[in-house]
Amino acid sequence: MFLVGFMFGAVVVLLICEEEDLLSTGANAGIAVGIGLLLGLITMLVQYIGLFMTGFQLGLLIAVSSLIILEQFYHPTTFWFPVGLTFGCGLVCALLTLQWQKPLVILSTAITGGCTVVVCLDYFMEMFIMAKYVYDRLRANESIAVCWFSWLILAVWPIVAVVGIIVQIRVTGKEFDHKEVAKPRARPVTKKRSELYKIRQQESRVIKQQRYRYLHQIRRYNGDILTPSYLQSVHDAYVPIISGTSGDIAS
Repeated sequence: MFLVGFMFGAVVVLLICEEEDLLSTGANAGIAVGIGLLLGLITMLVQYIGLFMTGFQLGLLIAVSSLIILEQFYHPTTFWFPVGLTFGCGLVCALLTLQWQKPLVILSTAITGGCTVVVCLDYFMEMFIMAKYVYDRLRANESIAVCWFSWLILAVWPIVAVVGIIVQIRVTGKEFDHKEVAKPRARPVTKKRSELYKIRQQESRVIKQQRYRYLHQIRRYNGDILTPSYLQSVHDAYVPIISGTSGDIAS
């Protein structure tokens, strides 16, 4: 959740600052990092804001991929078309993520990870040629045609996304719920732990038996303790005999 908020806030603020061109690149980067940290902390601490931002980012990436495909057949003539498509897809995916949290969180994080890998490859191999092409799709601007190598880099995106989905479903996300992140996870009861628990129970029973035997021995050594009911029965049995003996002596 923190990385989702940090990436979204930092990238959006950096693009806005670069578009306005009021400060230097270093100052713009500092402002973007600060806003990204703030938004990352909010999405990490407030669960539903984090889920909403995760879904919104999923919709944004789906809209970007749709604009790339649409550009091969039709070029939008107005700036509001990509803006409306982006915010519409983002809002729909955000609401769906609040309803079906775990599957869409897995999908969003996998697609975001694939996008991050592609951007890094594009920077080291072509100095953001493909990233600039995608940015032009969001602004509905004309752009030069990219070569096949740029499309090859972009093809890494779905491959990494599919790998991320499989890894999360089969390994990292198996028997794990993001709702229990703040709670300490209970350790699984293994066979060794169950045997140790049984041994401790047997030891506790033995200690209780030994303590009872020790107290019983103390009572036997110091004299038996007669119960009140037994004393009452002896008293009731001997009272008539004592009374008769006293009458004979008096006569």
